Amino acid sequence: MVFDSFLVRQQLNAHTQAMVVACHLDSRATSHKRMLQNLARMEKPAQSQSRIAVPAVEFPQEDLLGRICNAVSASMGHVLTVIGYWICIGVWLAFGHHLGWSDSWFFFINSATSALMIFMLAVLANNRERHEKYLQECTNLVMAADTSLERLLREVTGDTLENEVATISAPEVGKVQRAINFYADLVGTLLGICLLTVVLVAWIVIGPIMLFDANWWLLIGTYAGLIGMNDGFVLRNLCNICNRQEDTQYDRRILEDKGLAAIIGGDSGDEETAQTTCLDVRFSIAMGNFCSHEYTVVAGVVVIIALILTASLMHWSELGQIICNVPPSIIESFFTLILITGHNIGDEQRRANLQIIYRSRLELISRVESWRA
Repeated sequence: MVFDSFLVRQQLNAHTQAMVVACHLDSRATSHKRMLQNLARMEKPAQSQSRIAVPAVEFPQEDLLGRICNAVSASMGHVLTVIGYWICIGVWLAFGHHLGWSDSWFFFINSATSALMIFMLAVLANNRERHEKYLQECTNLVMAADTSLERLLREVTGDTLENEVATISAPEVGKVQRAINFYADLVGTLLGICLLTVVLVAWIVIGPIMLFDANWWLLIGTYAGLIGMNDGFVLRNLCNICNRQEDTQYDRRILEDKGLAAIIGGDSGDEETAQTTCLDVRFSIAMGNFCSHEYTVVAGVVVIIALILTASLMHWSELGQIICNVPPSIIESFFTLILITGHNIGDEQRRANLQIIYRSRLELISRVESWRA
């Protein structure tokens, strides 16, 4: 649950930063367009007719440890890994009758999925932190090129008007999605950690009353399993929503950049934003879209309520609490796998978009410099 709070905060911080960068680019782009239109009315030097040489677009290379972590993340987020996961669950189910559907049989998969989930959450948190730092380095290069382009255009055209303020309107969401967003904000803030601390303290306090028996130990596992399962649904929903909003802004920026180049005779280009066309990636995206839908989150809540009712009918016996532990652990582990997949796809898309934007800035700088030559 601590990992869940950390991952939500990472996602929200990264999304905010991406939107801020998009606003900065939009603000300068308006001035770029105005100054390029003024530049197009000026006498065009003869040498500017020749083909413009654009420097190669090279972003920083990640170190060896980073590449190893990326490889681990890519393998864990691969669709074959997800299929293999469910095959393992099927094997476990097949042994249920042989082991008499005993408590030990339940604990085998509960222990395995819990250990796997902790490892996956650690990998995901590590990759998000590293990728955010890497993207910040790439963003700094883009912003530096964008600033250089603005400075160059102002020198050539004599324009002194300030950049307009750019804003990005919040997307319209329904009541269900709004409730999901509220819960995500709650989990990702200090208040969420405080609530978790209160629960842990209460669990410790009732330990002597319950004589620290098996039910007492299962109690915190039940809470963690049910809340963790819900957090898994919410995290996947949040990841998909943020990625789509960011893709919309950057795709629009790339499209408008083509128009900027065309103003001064550049190639508007047929270059498209990076598209993921591999079959396994398309399948992963489709699976992620389904699992991140707001109604899927609602379905998860319904399952949690059903599990609680089942355990209540069984008077919260050991078996009742095991039922509240095992299915949520299996589902949460699955959602963590596809959360890694969603992060990997979003990170690759963001890098590709930044490269395209960076290249367009370098090309515009080269063309504008030809006016000054």
